[in-house]
Amino acid sequence: MGRFLDDVAAGTLPAYSFVEPDHGYGAGDGNSQHPGNNTVKGDSFLAGERLMARIYDALAANPALFAKTLFLVTYDEHGGFFDHGPLHRVVPPDDHLDRSGFDFSWSGVRVPAVAVSPLIPAGTVDATFYDHASIPATVRKQFAPGTPPLTRRDAEANDLLDHLPLLPEPRTDLPAVHPASAAAAPRRDPDKRLNEFQASLVELAGAVRQAREGRAAAAAEPRLARPSDAAPGAEPIPEFRPDPVTHEAAVSRRLPPDSAADRAVDDVVADFVED
Repeated sequence: MGRFLDDVAAGTLPAYSFVEPDHGYGAGDGNSQHPGNNTVKGDSFLAGERLMARIYDALAANPALFAKTLFLVTYDEHGGFFDHGPLHRVVPPDDHLDRSGFDFSWSGVRVPAVAVSPLIPAGTVDATFYDHASIPATVRKQFAPGTPPLTRRDAEANDLLDHLPLLPEPRTDLPAVHPASAAAAPRRDPDKRLNEFQASLVELAGAVRQAREGRAAAAAEPRLARPSDAAPGAEPIPEFRPDPVTHEAAVSRRLPPDSAADRAVDDVVADFVED
């Protein structure tokens, strides 16, 4: 986040940036808005609100950058809230059938999405039907218009920029939010219990570690050879093999600082952090 905010302030923000919340199983408290956060010490929806406010305030403080930036806040789930909206027929992404026979031709429940830009009129509510495939559809058309769609679903998905009403000039009545300050320094609470989602991430980290360490041996095993219908050059999909250390931490819902499980997670996360 420090690098992201520095890029916003300097006007060097990449053309496409993806911000993933802190899910709270590492240093400091989490700032995602998963429902379980409100049952875990130190985590709450307020931290997620603060994260969005920090991003908005940083953009508003650089009007020249904000005038050409779309800040899109979206969610992967509906959070358990009842939704009275009707389902929509959608284009299946491929010919895959679920074991239940579902062909992915219906949308699921609605999830929130908020588009923030000084080029959007105040109080705009867009009734256009979008699904998650609208994100790659919008990005592809904006930044790589000559490339083919990823699936049939995003080929037919609505593009946000085709439907949002945009002003000819950016608005200037953009008040800052100034969220309350978070805790002064990240901390590791040995008594903090992981919620279900955090425990699943710890379990996943262990499985990634197992797959990475066993890649060479697994590639040599006949049962993991590339299937005949796989794309040429594609790597085999590794088995999901839990790591005993992280599995125990996930089951107990505990990730004590500097424990073997904690070090295993840090080792895997380090692979995904740029130098």
